[in-house]
Amino acid sequence: MTWLPSDNLSPSDVLNSALVDSLEHRWEDALRKFLWFHEASRGEPRMEGFRLSFALGYWMDLAAQYPAAMDAFIKLRDDTEKTYRANSGDFESFLEVSSLNRFLDNNRRTVDLFMEISRDAPENAMRIYHIVEEALVAEGMYQECAPFLEWKNRMEISISGYKIGLEVEEEFEQDESCSPKSARKHFQNNTATLVALLSLNTRREEAEQVRELSLAVLDDNEFRIVLERALAGLFPEAEDDWSVRNHL
Repeated sequence: MTWLPSDNLSPSDVLNSALVDSLEHRWEDALRKFLWFHEASRGEPRMEGFRLSFALGYWMDLAAQYPAAMDAFIKLRDDTEKTYRANSGDFESFLEVSSLNRFLDNNRRTVDLFMEISRDAPENAMRIYHIVEEALVAEGMYQECAPFLEWKNRMEISISGYKIGLEVEEEFEQDESCSPKSARKHFQNNTATLVALLSLNTRREEAEQVRELSLAVLDDNEFRIVLERALAGLFPEAEDDWSVRNHL
């Protein structure tokens, strides 16, 4: 009997059930549950990160065995893209399109959509730039990043996030169930990427100001080497987003 949703279902329970269905080759039911979960978990703070990372990865695992699941995944991407175009400036829709394209190994499509928005609605592009920066860098589109390098505001946010991250890591240092420490890596990669982009766009003085601000917060030999390389236009290694890469 084909699975149909009922009232008062828990998204997490349905997702777990979809994983069991996938393992036991009840592929049609698994797909129905992935589709239901994706919509039912929308807007739930507890599911915000999981929904566009692990959950999509599990869906792609199913797609590797069940072509209809890949067709549904691509249709969802296409429909979400249409939603974004119809509501230009909708941050959540663009984030979702970007995540779907990442699992489809098609970041270039996200870049193309961003460039379209950048041309037609620059103020909307500013709101979503940080989502697509890594893809732009991967494509060597450094000059296209230039209008969005508001480094003073970005550094304020980055420094604040780094300090909060350190506090959280210290608070849960003894908790073995917590994720590996990442505050330093995020801060190092974010600031070095900014320095490299400024340097490549012939904004050396601003790049050096970002370097000094960064060293005032974190100063050791490893970080200094990363920043010196960034001043020469060399980017740090991409962050290992294992929640995504594990399923590619």
